[in-house]
Amino acid sequence: MSLASMTGFGRGEAAAHGIRVTVEFSSVNRKQFECQISLPRQLGALESKLYTLVQQAAEQALEAMQRMRAREGQALARDLRRRFKALRTLRNRAARRAPRIPADYRDALARRLARLDSGVEVDPAILARELAVFADRVDVSEELTRLESHLDQADALIGGDGEGAGRALDFLCQELLREINTVGSKANDAQLASLVVTFKSQLEAAREQIQNVE
Repeated sequence: MSLASMTGFGRGEAAAHGIRVTVEFSSVNRKQFECQISLPRQLGALESKLYTLVQQAAEQALEAMQRMRAREGQALARDLRRRFKALRTLRNRAARRAPRIPADYRDALARRLARLDSGVEVDPAILARELAVFADRVDVSEELTRLESHLDQADALIGGDGEGAGRALDFLCQELLREINTVGSKANDAQLASLVVTFKSQLEAAREQIQNVE
């Protein structure tokens, strides 16, 4: 079984001895269960005789609703695969950009030093130490590794048996947000910051869609 939608509708009918019973089931993306039974007052005395028909109609309605939820679940899975593929693309772009940030900082620092008076001497050891501190401060390799791991887990859940996938995917979205926020706070780079903003926007859209997954 793949993902199942939390929303669905099913209708079932059963008839015998001149009596027709119609049962409708609907589910929405809420955790509560609501049951409504409508029986004409004049048929109240026949309730026990109607039980079998109601049961048959209810089984038909439930099966129809489950089929609908399965179809919608397949559509949700396709949509979520597309969304998480886009998130992975952004993560990979960030992974390619991140190692270049210290080098860009070094080049920018060299240009600033070149504009100083020629009589000013810069201790190479101090310069090297400054570059090392900066590189350590903007290092997001661990965060990027965890992002990749979370995305791998999301892909596995989307393609899995569907049991409890909605809650697990929602938790992974929280973890993805935490990691990408850390990347944003450590990134001293306009390009990486732009990728972070886009990632967060697309992650929020994916999380909203996940609320429809059981």
